[in-house]
Amino acid sequence: MVTALVIFTIFAGLASLLGFGFVFFGKVTLRYKILCAIGFAIAAVWSGYVLIVPDSATERNVASKLSYYRFPNIEKKNQTLLIQRGAFTLSGLSSMSIEFSLPFLDPPEIEVINFRGYDPGEVPVIERATAHQFVVGLQHMLAKGFPLAIEDREFRWVARGIPLEELSTK
Repeated sequence: MVTALVIFTIFAGLASLLGFGFVFFGKVTLRYKILCAIGFAIAAVWSGYVLIVPDSATERNVASKLSYYRFPNIEKKNQTLLIQRGAFTLSGLSSMSIEFSLPFLDPPEIEVINFRGYDPGEVPVIERATAHQFVVGLQHMLAKGFPLAIEDREFRWVARGIPLEELSTK
């Protein structure tokens, strides 16, 4: 499903750009036809790449955004499961503490989502977690020779666990 969505997005984006270009051309001219042919050729090659290469960066990007935006920041599955989501930007090699909006009874299960498609070795690790917060860091990157250590990298997170207090029904 994700692959089909990626290919649809590629062609839908191209069609939007070509429609925007048509505004400037005003009518179908030879230059506009050439622009369309080049655009669809690039979209076809990109779609072929997505179909042939499994788990491409484009596909990972779309899949992670789907998993993140599918649900709100705080979600009550039932009285015993609380799911919270958020985003953070990590820069440099220092650790970062992220607090939960609602505390958990015990440290929750936390997943860091690489929605920008960074190299898997550049994804931060969870150093420690409590019922109120968790700490992420890049200490494992010292062995890689500080790649991209000064660039800001944006990630999303999802935490699942038992709520500290019973959630009221909304």
